[in-house]
Amino acid sequence: MDGLDDISQEEIDAFAASGQDLGPGEDSIFVAAFAEAFDHDPNVAACRPCKPAPPLMFRSPTLVYLPQKAEAEFDALAGAYSANLAPNLAPSEGRWPSDGADASGYIASASDVPAPPAPAEDAPTPPADAPDGLAPSIAARLASSDAVEAALVSVCGFVDPVVMALASGHATEDALRAALARALGAEQAARVADAIVRGDRPEASSSSSDDDGDGDAPIPDWVRAADLDDQLVRFDAWVRGDGALRSGDDGPAADLGARLALAVQEAHPYALAEVYGSRACGVELFDSDVDLRLLDAVPLADVARAIDGAAWSRSVEHVHARVPVVKGVDRRTGLAFDVSRACDGDRAAADRGDAGDGTAAIEAFAAARAAYAPVCRFAKVLLRQSGLDDVYGGGLGSFRCCALVAKALPNKPPGAALLGVLDAWASPRAYDAPLSFGGSAVDLSSLDDPRALAACFARAAAAIRSGGLAAALDVPGLARRRRKHDRRTTPASCRFFCDAWPGRRFVPTKWWSSWSLTRTTPVSPSTIKPPKNWSKFSCVE
Repeated sequence: MDGLDDISQEEIDAFAASGQDLGPGEDSIFVAAFAEAFDHDPNVAACRPCKPAPPLMFRSPTLVYLPQKAEAEFDALAGAYSANLAPNLAPSEGRWPSDGADASGYIASASDVPAPPAPAEDAPTPPADAPDGLAPSIAARLASSDAVEAALVSVCGFVDPVVMALASGHATEDALRAALARALGAEQAARVADAIVRGDRPEASSSSSDDDGDGDAPIPDWVRAADLDDQLVRFDAWVRGDGALRSGDDGPAADLGARLALAVQEAHPYALAEVYGSRACGVELFDSDVDLRLLDAVPLADVARAIDGAAWSRSVEHVHARVPVVKGVDRRTGLAFDVSRACDGDRAAADRGDAGDGTAAIEAFAAARAAYAPVCRFAKVLLRQSGLDDVYGGGLGSFRCCALVAKALPNKPPGAALLGVLDAWASPRAYDAPLSFGGSAVDLSSLDDPRALAACFARAAAAIRSGGLAAALDVPGLARRRRKHDRRTTPASCRFFCDAWPGRRFVPTKWWSSWSLTRTTPVSPSTIKPPKNWSKFSCVE
């Protein structure tokens, strides 16, 4: 067998006889990874499979292995794989190497592998330097796996491995859109293709951009409400979260909370954790952070490593602030998350509420005063759009915002109650007075610039009196943010997600599709049978 210099025949035989019940003509799965570049635990015989193992479906009891080094070898295998999926993949969607290399050196029974698909006779032959009239830089970007991954994260919030496989390597916009349309649909395929051409990058954080690059979103109906009370009530219904973490129902935030808890248990199996903050006490926005606090003395460095190693996380950071915290973003939904320890001793005593001890107080106040939660939500949106909401950057965090609202909230209808709160905190001197809430002192001395907060509230009050809620907010930006959140968290967008995140150099990006295609419309699930032992492959929807 050509190309198997570093693999003994005994290893091959051991793997081939490792429990696969195969017969001639049946769909077979063989996964063997001997690449020294990957660090994998022993799993099957003497082989070291990738985790999750990249499935390679072929119609023969044939050992298919992953070469150790050159990317050209990876492309050769991918071409053979694509040919075996015909007619599921159009010829233009294959990744057979342009230099004409074949896969015979990498597949034990090359005679069972169909020849690479020939290009259509009428297919245009684009210039090598600028295919399809595109500039060379754009052509290179279209053929870049990095650009595809960045565009998918930017537009969809996650990378669907089948889409990644279909899109990588295309050097014309039309071919790229045609490949993506099979898995994403025409509209989203066009958006991803445009993002690749523009070189869009994923957001550094959930609040770095409100625009998903698809024009203006529809203006919400609360803008057209007749009076301020009605505006605030409708605004609150539109901007609030799903409440799943409190009710126990399914939802994107509840799913993220469960995944965070599992990551904590992976780091320390007996650690106890609970969700706290705005999502636990009923004043969350639709895209509020998911806050988790640890009830045990678990080293946050271990938790940070466990979360950073999960496929669904990105931008994970261990912040050594007054309240040490692990921050990050969920790739799938775009929701940010914080993990911290319950406060003890003198550490961050002034921020005790931010660490979760104010949850009960907020719940009680919200139950007693109907206007409290809507005013809190408006204040949080206002602070976020003004860049004054990051407690770790000297801004007004969620708990302290709720404490300020509770301190100044008059017993009036919602609109008048909102104006009363804004007026009360429109003076810089108001932040000098001591403040307590829920039995804990609320420290406002750590605010970087109380005058900026006071000016923000003063401007908002004046704008609302003259033009309603919409005059105080960036409504188009907020509407785009809401649309992006809805698109990321709807079930139709939650395609299979490989929990070993497929990066540019991660082999499964090219082969995961054999199973994903069976679960991604419009391809019929009966086209390719799933392997009998699929449960050992780690994959989540």
